[in-house]
Amino acid sequence: MKQRIIIKDKYKITLFVNIWDENKSDWITIKRPQSFLNEAILTRIAFCVRIGAFRTRLVISDYKILCLDDLLISLDMGNRDKIIQLILNIEDKLSLKFFDDFQKLIFTHDKAFFNLCKQRINLSRKSEDWIFKEMYWDTDIIPHRPFLDNSTDDGFERAEKHLKAFDYPAAANALRQGLEKLIFNFLPDNERYMLKEGKTTVKTLEGMLTSLKKILETNKQDTKIQFVLVRHIIKVVKQLVMDKIA
Repeated sequence: MKQRIIIKDKYKITLFVNIWDENKSDWITIKRPQSFLNEAILTRIAFCVRIGAFRTRLVISDYKILCLDDLLISLDMGNRDKIIQLILNIEDKLSLKFFDDFQKLIFTHDKAFFNLCKQRINLSRKSEDWIFKEMYWDTDIIPHRPFLDNSTDDGFERAEKHLKAFDYPAAANALRQGLEKLIFNFLPDNERYMLKEGKTTVKTLEGMLTSLKKILETNKQDTKIQFVLVRHIIKVVKQLVMDKIA
């Protein structure tokens, strides 16, 4: 008669946390941290365990990629900021050089967190190593499809991006800036600036339009239709913004 003997796996992972007790002036051990710590601290511990396990791996590939896909969504912005500083190695610590070998991909649905990451990267003076992309759901096209923001410093491209994101005040402001830049680049230097309170400053959009109109009239160009159209567009944009805000 054959007997089957089942031996339970004797290996297990036990997680405990040492916390400083100010009353005892000593470290105390928490054997069940999941019943004692809040979700934010548990998420930070889980992140540390994951990175620690990751560092024990033997990575022989030349392609090292670290993806963060809303991993920190359960943390408040302060705790997110701390982890992002670790990953980016803001203080250039030797113990965090491990992260420098990885291509980092950070995905998030949180606009505030996106701006936080962008700010940290810019402050670390490593912005040239990064590409920032924003994606929105384009409801102007049927069937609807994702809109990938490839805009640059061009005001008109930024206006389109803000329009897709339903940020109408930002769209109108970017459109105005794009128009100002377009007219500014067309004007000669002596028509771009004005003297205000003893200081040389760039003309307002209205002032640049007036200068442009004079130049076109001097060269016998019909400006009536063009400038009526431009001012009508500005009026419509302002009204659109006010309606959307209301």
